[in-house]
Amino acid sequence: MARPGRKNRANAAGAALALAFARLADTMSQLYRRTVASAGSTAEAEAAVVELICGPAYATDRDMTLIFEMYAYANHNTAVAATTRSWLARSRESLALHFTPGVTRALDALIEGWPMHRRFDAAPLNRQLVAGVVHAVVDAAPHLPDEQL
Repeated sequence: MARPGRKNRANAAGAALALAFARLADTMSQLYRRTVASAGSTAEAEAAVVELICGPAYATDRDMTLIFEMYAYANHNTAVAATTRSWLARSRESLALHFTPGVTRALDALIEGWPMHRRFDAAPLNRQLVAGVVHAVVDAAPHLPDEQL
């Protein structure tokens, strides 16, 4: 049987991790929002998305390490799972300033997924390829379902 002190330390550690991951999500959400909100046109919004994917400020190697840890821990901690869901919602709300719901979902998946690949690929991302894919997704708006965020 575990001693009561161990359980309290485990609860305290879990709470500390939950707070740290919430801070990570807040910090990254703010940068995401500032980057997207600063766009004054659809073309500028596309460029902002490309910057989030390819630029040096968002999803650094350190950020990606923490994100991987957060996602893994979210499978075992309801508070961190809720933080992760909230972060997804905030990202989509930021993109919704410029894009339809279907495009918003697709772009959010690119913004999240491409940096994951970048973290492990030997070659850097091709910014021209990313820009072309982002533009193709935005151009596809009339053909995408307008699902709710």
